[in-house]
Amino acid sequence: MSVSTDLLERCWEHPSSLDYEDTDRLVKVLKGSDSETRRTIAKALCEVSKENREAVQPIVGNIFAFLRESNADDQIRIDLTRAISEGTAADPERFDHGDLRTLKQLLLDDNRWVRHSAAWTTELVAFGRSSKIFIWEEMLSDLLRDPHPSVRKHCCRALAHLERVGGLDSSHVDTVCLLLTDDEPEVRTAATIALGAIGSEAAIETLRTHEDPDADVAIDTQHALREATFPRHTVTRWGADFTSLQVGDWISIRTKAPVRTGHLRGKVIDVGTSDTRTVTAKNPYEGYSFTLVQQNSSIRWTMDDRRTSDSLHSLVTGLGRVHPIQISLMYAVEGDKMTVDFGADTRTFDIITVDSGAENFCVVGTDGEWTVTFRLSGTAPFVTSQNDGHRLPIAGIELRAFDIDKSTVG
Repeated sequence: MSVSTDLLERCWEHPSSLDYEDTDRLVKVLKGSDSETRRTIAKALCEVSKENREAVQPIVGNIFAFLRESNADDQIRIDLTRAISEGTAADPERFDHGDLRTLKQLLLDDNRWVRHSAAWTTELVAFGRSSKIFIWEEMLSDLLRDPHPSVRKHCCRALAHLERVGGLDSSHVDTVCLLLTDDEPEVRTAATIALGAIGSEAAIETLRTHEDPDADVAIDTQHALREATFPRHTVTRWGADFTSLQVGDWISIRTKAPVRTGHLRGKVIDVGTSDTRTVTAKNPYEGYSFTLVQQNSSIRWTMDDRRTSDSLHSLVTGLGRVHPIQISLMYAVEGDKMTVDFGADTRTFDIITVDSGAENFCVVGTDGEWTVTFRLSGTAPFVTSQNDGHRLPIAGIELRAFDIDKSTVG
């Protein structure tokens, strides 16, 4: 299979005119081509991705497969990892485990520009599907010492995304703090974002005492401090309790398209009473507002004066309230309580262990009498009792976060 001159010319002159069939034809030619043709195609895909992410996004998996199976030279890897990053930005959720293994290898590549694009992609994946890369936590922490500043920045922001969804070990605070003295302002900003997401006492104290010489970073530090002291919430996938929201409740959403840090937080200021359920919230610290609209079983969001709305990735609600969650195990943290309906019996367990690195996501809880292991098979949870080793059917699960002092909410 060969590539027509006309198609390559369109890549350079009219990249927005290409569609999936065009980019798919390009990536299929890669494997059987000579080095010079590979370089030309890789460069073409890189150029197209800058102007037309949607045309590249469907072939990201094929590009990963090529990188896994071939011994491409530096320039080809640089161009293709850049195309992967741009394609991932169009939809950060479409990754399988094979792609993630290849991405992990690219993060450790000898070429700094390959690591740069891989780190950017990792930040996007952490934003889109954080639970799949929890096991990279230590590696990302090590990469905070990478000599390339953009790698340090993107890996630090990836850690921040992981913290917002599932919680990180607070031992990473010391490593992140080292970046507060980095020469690059963008790296220092990433460090403040990560500390704000971690929100431990040590992180909060560091943010309070940090004085940055750059005015923009100083402002970002104050925003991070506000986030660190925000109430911590229960994560409810797809807003299962959306209809129970009231004026005065705090909510946080995670969007499918990267906006700010991918998270918007605010206090509910209006709840619509029409047939189409709407909730408007405002962030009193940063001044922005956003509106959620329930349409059938999905929720869409729009921000400020935007005319278009986008689908919601997840909704964070509650203030210690209990909410039904279909895949709550992915958001559980040690110290949470989980109420499980076994049909004939209902028990509430204290979560004592969360293992995101298990083959099936694993959570261990105890109520003093029973000690049980919760696992995920796909998105369906099941429980194995450690008392007798039998698998127990689940009729329902509810997750309750740490109790929150409501006097701090305002």
